[in-house]
Amino acid sequence: MCCIDTSRNACYGYDQIVEIFGNKGLLEAQNEVVKFSDSEGIHGGAVEYSFPTRYKESYRCELEEFAACYLDDKDVPITHDDGLKNFKITEIVTNSVAWGRVINLYEYDKF
Repeated sequence: MCCIDTSRNACYGYDQIVEIFGNKGLLEAQNEVVKFSDSEGIHGGAVEYSFPTRYKESYRCELEEFAACYLDDKDVPITHDDGLKNFKITEIVTNSVAWGRVINLYEYDKF
C-alpha cells in the first residue's frame, strides 16, 4: 500500500511524504530523506529545517537549466500547457473538497 501527501502550507515549508508499506517494513521518503522502518528500528537521516535548504540542489539545477535555455536560445522544458494542466488539477482538487466527493481527473469536463 502506498500513501502520498504533499503540502505547500506547512509552517516549516513545503512537505512531501511518500510511504510504502510492505510485509518487511515501511519505506518513507520525506523531503529528500529516505527512512526504512523494520523490526530492528528506524534507519535514515534527519529532515532539513526549511525548504530552501532542503532543495538547494534542485533550485541550482533549475536556474542552470533556465540560464542554458536563455543562452542557447532554446525553449524551456516546462510549457504553458504544463502550467495550465497544473492549474486545472488544482481546480479539480479544490472542487473535490468543496463538493465533498471524489472527482476523476480524466472525466472532469474542464480537463
